[in-house]
Amino acid sequence: MKIRCIFRGAATIGALLGIFISTAASQDQPPNSPRISRPPSASSAPSGSRRSSRQQPSETEQFFFDAANHERAAQGLSQLKWDNALAAAARKHAALMANEGDMAHQLPGEPTLAQRASDAGARFSRVAENIAVGPDPSSIHIGWMDSPGHRANILGAKYNALGVGVVEADGQLYAVEDFSTAVEALSIEQQEEKVAAMLKARGFRVTEDRSEARSVCSGKAHIDNVPDIRTSMQILQYETPDLSNFNAEMDRKLRASTFRHAAVGACNPKDADKGLPRFHVVVLLY
Repeated sequence: MKIRCIFRGAATIGALLGIFISTAASQDQPPNSPRISRPPSASSAPSGSRRSSRQQPSETEQFFFDAANHERAAQGLSQLKWDNALAAAARKHAALMANEGDMAHQLPGEPTLAQRASDAGARFSRVAENIAVGPDPSSIHIGWMDSPGHRANILGAKYNALGVGVVEADGQLYAVEDFSTAVEALSIEQQEEKVAAMLKARGFRVTEDRSEARSVCSGKAHIDNVPDIRTSMQILQYETPDLSNFNAEMDRKLRASTFRHAAVGACNPKDADKGLPRFHVVVLLY
């Protein structure tokens, strides 16, 4: 019994929004595989994913989802949430592989993994993929777990979402697992509140008036022309895919600043990608 597996490592957005993609391929011959006990069913899709036409996983897709979370639970890792948008992208790719009778992360004329997930409605800061062709779900899953690259995706501590697509053709299963670090769709106000909370945790006194910072962020007020209503001011601005913490440069500047009052303003980057979100924030220190 033989399966073929390929994994794609994470495509990520870093603090400077660079894309890193690593790939590797392997061919595995797993042992006869036992049935895997099924944890609870897939949970609802994470925030920020559009609803696809098909919401519930098939029985085979559910098997892969449950098996991945079973492996994570055994390692003390957080459970992945089912993502409908990732599942839609995975199903489309599985169907194309089955139709072509070929296995690859990007078939001729097909968009990249990140673009496929984005087009399906997923929002993420990191995305990765396992693909395989095999006779049954158990063999494929054990083959993935016996392969370091596939195993690393399944047990990736930074991933929080998973969508699975499976298509059967000529007695073989074409299976796709798409993992991501899902990012919430946040309003401007929610973005500002998250940054303000982090500043308050550092001891800054944050004003509720965000108009001036928003004007600088959106470009309506040039940095050099901000009304100097205070004796001095430090203007910091940055872009990030992750509002859960400050990037290294912002962290350094905040630690070095002698100002203890702050105003926060956020705006939408003009060229933001719908699937690879980033947040543009201005912090006025005075």
